[in-house]
Amino acid sequence: MASDDAAFKFSTSLGNFTKIEITGNIISLGGSGWTETSPGAVWTGDANETTFGYYFEEVSQIVFTIAEPAAPAGYTVSLKDGVKDADKWTVKVGDGEAQPLPVAGLSEGDQVTIQYNGRLKVIDHRGLFDHRFFLITFS
Repeated sequence: MASDDAAFKFSTSLGNFTKIEITGNIISLGGSGWTETSPGAVWTGDANETTFGYYFEEVSQIVFTIAEPAAPAGYTVSLKDGVKDADKWTVKVGDGEAQPLPVAGLSEGDQVTIQYNGRLKVIDHRGLFDHRFFLITFS
């Protein structure tokens, strides 16, 4: 394979490249992150694409190392600091058992039911649910 310093690109949608190894007779190789080896070249980094300009021949192998994608973010439901009767709040995820707050490890689409079992009224001018009591955070 040969090129007159043209820029080419490796890209992936499977995760990020962490290493690309080319085995072959490298005559010239350009681009950020590339190191010439014998025989060949190695790119190291953390990106879903990298560009290179090259002039090499007799390529026998190209090996791509791709990091596993990060796990999707989870959610945590908890009470804000200072909520009265904090021990009287429970949460039920789906058809599971009621449990005390906070509850972590929730995913998009999880049905969450929050219940108050105390003596105070949980009401404001917008209706029965007062969002000022709860925090929903991403983990």
